[in-house]
Amino acid sequence: MDKQFFLTGITNSAEENEIEDVRQSVLRSDIFILNSISFFLVAVCLVFVLAFFVNDAGQYVSWFFLSEAVAFGLIPILANKGYKKTSKFLFILYVDIAIGILTSALGRDSQVSLFLIPVIGICILLFNSNELKLRSISILFTVLLFVFL
Repeated sequence: MDKQFFLTGITNSAEENEIEDVRQSVLRSDIFILNSISFFLVAVCLVFVLAFFVNDAGQYVSWFFLSEAVAFGLIPILANKGYKKTSKFLFILYVDIAIGILTSALGRDSQVSLFLIPVIGICILLFNSNELKLRSISILFTVLLFVFL
């Protein structure tokens, strides 16, 4: 009745479960960041819609920011449907385009293009090590836009 019993199988299984829990936690955190910033930018875009709508010369810019608000509102839905990489990349692209439009609408003296520097930090937060290529492309696009604005 003396059977040998090893706990290594149980230990390995527990370690794999812990690793999977950490992996799932990281995936949820980047989606949480994406959702939080997206909804914040919906509010910011709506403020710009009102600000440019009041200004008669800025009605076209107002329509652009209305479309940006809709896009930022749809990005979390896209991410929750399973298109996480696409939604993250579109998010960065929309932020870069919005900063470019604001810089052209308000003039280069407004220093709006300086907001592209935190976008690089958002790229690093959103894209994990498995998405290194998309992170690099997003950062490169942001840096090029910053240089040419």
